[in-house]
Amino acid sequence: RSLTSIAWVACPLCGMLLQLVFRAISDNFQSRWGRQKPFILGGSIATATSITCFAWVNNVVDFVIRV
Repeated sequence: RSLTSIAWVACPLCGMLLQLVFRAISDNFQSRWGRQKPFILGGSIATATSITCFAWVNNVVDFVIRV
């Protein structure tokens, strides 16, 4: 139970800190698509990948354990 509560607390804290980091990076970033569009696209791809992996979490864990 203690590991579950740590996971529930760690995820929002990491998200909060990463938002600050990526915001600071994107403010100083320049590309032909703008400052924030590459980060929005990258975040969308990462979110879609995470949600897809979450659907098959048992298979992913079995694969990682075998490797």
